[in-house]
Amino acid sequence: MLRCIAILLLTCVACTSGSPGAGDGGTTGANGQPCSQYQLCVQYGDVFNCDCGGATGVPACPASVNPDESCSATFKGGCMGCSQGADFTCTCTAAGVVGLDGGTGWSCVGGGQACR
Repeated sequence: MLRCIAILLLTCVACTSGSPGAGDGGTTGANGQPCSQYQLCVQYGDVFNCDCGGATGVPACPASVNPDESCSATFKGGCMGCSQGADFTCTCTAAGVVGLDGGTGWSCVGGGQACR
């Protein structure tokens, strides 16, 4: 009987020790949220950094970004923006941008993360 109690106690200690959410991949983000719930991406100057092991140093989109509108071909790579608490990423591309007759345009998609 004593042996069963000792095993039960050891099992319970293993369940509660370590960081919050340990074992289920649930580390804690900048807002105290479980990382399994969402990542938070915050703009610092001209870059975005995300918590919970997300992207860091992602260039912020210029204020002139409007999906499906023309952009400068000199803009290389992608960028991240934040609109109403949700992130999006954009690239300046010449490939199949709706509404443009050739040339380059912004192609943007939602990123699925919270932001500010």
